[in-house]
Amino acid sequence: MFSVIVNIALLVFLIASCSETSRQKQRIDNEMYQRLEAEDKLGNSAKERQALEESIASLVKQLEEEKAGHEMTKKALLQERLVIQGVKEELDRVVTQGGDKP
Repeated sequence: MFSVIVNIALLVFLIASCSETSRQKQRIDNEMYQRLEAEDKLGNSAKERQALEESIASLVKQLEEEKAGHEMTKKALLQERLVIQGVKEELDRVVTQGGDKP
């Protein structure tokens, strides 16, 4: 009779131990899943950041090129204004000199 009680007690202990082991395995599996998800998100964030940095670098380069183009246009416009002003002054001088003659 004593051995039956001991066997039943060992069986209950064995079942409880297996149940606890199963719960621990489930917790470990959940933790691993969460870690893998976090690593994937981190990897995706790093890739997205690199893509954004490349995009920013490209946009900065475009901006510098456009800025240089605007500066060249500005200089050309200034030169044209100076030429027009010179022509206007020459025209005014010719008109003024021509008006003085009979």
